[in-house]
Amino acid sequence: MVRAGRALLAAGIFFLLTVTPVRAQTAAVRALLFYNPGFGDCKILINETLPPLLLQHDSNLLILTVDVTIPEGGALYESALEALAIPADQRGVPLLVVENIYLSGLASIKAQFPGMIDRNLSEGGTDWPAVPGLEDALQKAGFSRPPSNIWENLLADKFGNTLAVLVLAFLFFSLASSILITFRSAPSFLDSLPAWVFPGLLVIGLAVASYLTYTELTDSDVICGGISRCQEVHDSQYSRILGLITVGEFGIIGYCLLAATLFVHRIARGDIQKVAAIAMFGFAVFGVSFSIYLTFLEPFVIGATCLWCLASAVVMGLILPLTTNPVRTILKPYMQPGPGPASGG
Repeated sequence: MVRAGRALLAAGIFFLLTVTPVRAQTAAVRALLFYNPGFGDCKILINETLPPLLLQHDSNLLILTVDVTIPEGGALYESALEALAIPADQRGVPLLVVENIYLSGLASIKAQFPGMIDRNLSEGGTDWPAVPGLEDALQKAGFSRPPSNIWENLLADKFGNTLAVLVLAFLFFSLASSILITFRSAPSFLDSLPAWVFPGLLVIGLAVASYLTYTELTDSDVICGGISRCQEVHDSQYSRILGLITVGEFGIIGYCLLAATLFVHRIARGDIQKVAAIAMFGFAVFGVSFSIYLTFLEPFVIGATCLWCLASAVVMGLILPLTTNPVRTILKPYMQPGPGPASGG
């Protein structure tokens, strides 16, 4: 019974942590636009065509505009023409470049760019075009390339990502120790905690999840105190699960399920109480496992950390051990040694 329970929990956690694919780049389309401020088509593109697209996609659409009439812009334009091998009959402005694809002329950009944005965002975004000399222009304009490996992701938000790694270690410890003490004696302090601790943690977790939901649904800025990069996490494709529900909403559902099972466990008796105990433990295991997944994404994939997300993860990690005692009570009869063989007379 005990071995089967451990195997089932391990299989469930493995499935949870591998079921959702991880993409290593924040979902944003990064485009390079060459223009001449004196040309009518360029004026129409910049003043009329692009503003609605920028408003619609917000931080998911980044466009570096390059004036080809100034020396630096002209040199970068020539570099792009050569790097992309653009034919002579298409060498004009406006010229829009997304990765290795270029659109030449106002009509082509208006017809193809909106669809290109949607298609690339659904595939995880794009990097800046590989144009020699672009790095300096990006730095001057305040843009940067997205991190290309785990180490660069970690360094992109040193303080926040360090906290995320520490929280990740805590979550693994909470998950492993909670599973172990479910099948053996638990530390005495767990039994001596006041009854209000569990509901109090649920209230804190629900408040954090509600705030995140509010910012996600109203597209508001996330207040992070300037000590981490909450907004980048908020704007990433990982702020929604399967594109259907926000992480904050998912958290509200999780905390409400835990609250419901806790309430039923405390007022019910018999089999209903046992079912509530098992469900409560299962929801908590799922919550911590999913928090591990989300917390892993922040420093190692997104390259930015949200303190509100870490707070919710810590709350979930503190809740899980509190759900083990009811399950341990149910399993206790199965863990007691059976009677030995009768002695012969």
